[in-house]
Amino acid sequence: MRKNIEKDFQALVSWSKDNYSHLPWRSEVRDLYRVLVSEVMLQQTTVATVLPRYESFFEKFPDLASLANADENDLALAWKGLGYYRRAQNLYKAVTMIHQSGGEFPDGEEELQKVPGVGPYTAAALTAIGRDQLALAVDGNLQRVLSRYFFIEVEQGPKLQKAVHSLIQNKTFAKTLEICGPRKFNEALMDLGRAICKPRNPKCDECPLQNSCEALLKDKVELVPVKKEKQKVAISELKLVRFLVKNSQGEMLFYKKRQGEWLKDQWELPTAIVESEDQKIKQYPFANVANYSDEQITTAITRYRIRNYWKEMEELDFRDLGILNDRDFAFLPWDKTQEHISSASEKVLTLINDRSQ
Repeated sequence: MRKNIEKDFQALVSWSKDNYSHLPWRSEVRDLYRVLVSEVMLQQTTVATVLPRYESFFEKFPDLASLANADENDLALAWKGLGYYRRAQNLYKAVTMIHQSGGEFPDGEEELQKVPGVGPYTAAALTAIGRDQLALAVDGNLQRVLSRYFFIEVEQGPKLQKAVHSLIQNKTFAKTLEICGPRKFNEALMDLGRAICKPRNPKCDECPLQNSCEALLKDKVELVPVKKEKQKVAISELKLVRFLVKNSQGEMLFYKKRQGEWLKDQWELPTAIVESEDQKIKQYPFANVANYSDEQITTAITRYRIRNYWKEMEELDFRDLGILNDRDFAFLPWDKTQEHISSASEKVLTLINDRSQ
């Protein structure tokens, strides 16, 4: 391991401080509850998406007890716009258990991973970023930055994650991590991976590690991390009709998605399949529907490209279709700030609302 590693990473930490110390979750004193929430928010989500929702979330749930005692629907509303709602559910499970155990976070990564909803990455982040203790929170950014800097030619996935995480066993690396400070070290690597050392078209000329990055020196930046050979996934076309059923108060009919369905626990407009290349799909019922909209909104989920149409109906006419009879329906005032509605339903309703204005 090169001798100038300490100098390199101290420069990286300085760069991170100069550019990203303003982020609201980068306070000098860290509260583990806030660290947990921010780390869950930032998983699979951009900083730009989290920023406008961060403070409002803590206004609603200022501490661990307030979130643990919250109604899950209130959490869904506070999480709205952050995507991947399952993360919020995992957060809720973790906070609830910690609260019921006395409100104290367990010590050590192994003990933290015993908390429901806390995996290896979150446990390491709580240790390094929350407690400023020796740990490496290996996410995609850290894998990419460190595999390029040290030129670790290991295929992306569990093997690369293990190889990067094993760096902490090297005395020089561990000493550097400790000197820089685990919190600042991890956050600096995350910043670099997010802003500079990107998967495609990295900004190597702006990188504070450019003089020592082995992948750059070998002119192989784009080849590291080693990418898995992708298996081609067949994309199926799916044609759905969303039913617009209003009551006399102007409220719209919705039903809540179940366990095992896409978008579990979200409210969705009654929906049926009118055409599908995949005849075995069970996410929605099939139905013969005529005279639906000419317009469509295109969405996608898993391996399906979805064309969403809509049709206005009276409630009795909808019931006569005989679909979704086993579901609990509710008429809700459609307001994006008040209900956790699926994005496809929201897009349809937004378009129709814009047309009527």
